Amino acid sequence: MEKMVLPSTLTMTSGGATGQTDPENAWPAFIMPGEEHEIMAAETGNWRLEFFFFSAPGAAPQKGQGLSTHSAILGGRYYQSVHQGSIMGMPFEGQALIGYDNHRKIYFSTWIDNMGTDILYSEGQYNAREKRIELTGKRTDPTTGEPVPCKQFMIYTDEDNMTLQRFDQSGAQEFLSLEVRFMRIHP
Repeated sequence: MEKMVLPSTLTMTSGGATGQTDPENAWPAFIMPGEEHEIMAAETGNWRLEFFFFSAPGAAPQKGQGLSTHSAILGGRYYQSVHQGSIMGMPFEGQALIGYDNHRKIYFSTWIDNMGTDILYSEGQYNAREKRIELTGKRTDPTTGEPVPCKQFMIYTDEDNMTLQRFDQSGAQEFLSLEVRFMRIHP
């Protein structure tokens, strides 16, 4: 029996998906956007941003401002955001990608920007009661090069406002290290 490897790394045989008990239903459920993707669709559009960076617990924030554009890509399976602004008198650029893995039943996110050469990867769940996606991951501490555990919350306040909060670990203490407030720009 000849095997074919698909781009999503799912191995198929003429008998169906390897390890699947119902291959006819598994594939469509795996590839189609669902309710979880609709939650991310609320981010689509243009946003005005206010940044607040905290370097340590209790530190005064460094403030910045900017704009971002959030769009669906690949048929609404993923959502990409492109950010531009300024912080501490320097230009700032960043990109995020967020998605929901139908097979693993998790949200995932990546973040890159011009303030470093690392990538922040995080995974988590949607908390319907709090109206937020809750993610955990690790980022690189630029002073030590060591990974730092972090949590991120994308809070959907209403259709025109949302907030991203990131909490970093400093020793045994967790602290708010970043807050980005998003205000929708109406055409």
